[in-house]
Amino acid sequence: MQRKSDPVLIEIIRTRIRLKMEELGISQAQLADEAGVSRSRLNELLRKDRLPGCDFLIVIAERLGVSIDYLLGKDREISAVSLPVKRLLAAFAALDLVQKERVLANIEETARGGRDIDTVTKKEFT
Repeated sequence: MQRKSDPVLIEIIRTRIRLKMEELGISQAQLADEAGVSRSRLNELLRKDRLPGCDFLIVIAERLGVSIDYLLGKDREISAVSLPVKRLLAAFAALDLVQKERVLANIEETARGGRDIDTVTKKEFT
């Protein structure tokens, strides 16, 4: 069954998917492959005026790390963030600017392989 729907809603869904793809640095082909949907089906969603089904939105939202509400424009925030990430963001927000800069520098150095995060954490943050 073909679903014709509100063109504004369809454009919101398209825009939010494209924005998250750009933010995550993934291509349309990567998104389709990683979400387990056909590339042609994703292409159709991003190009035609048809509302996707719930099953399709669920797998796309899961891969993009967002809620279906976000894709539908009902949620201004990306709400599918895990509890540990929310705790980390809250703790980071509570730091002063100097502390934030130190944390970011340590994370960047650890990501480059320069230091072990456990050593950094014990030495500088206990």
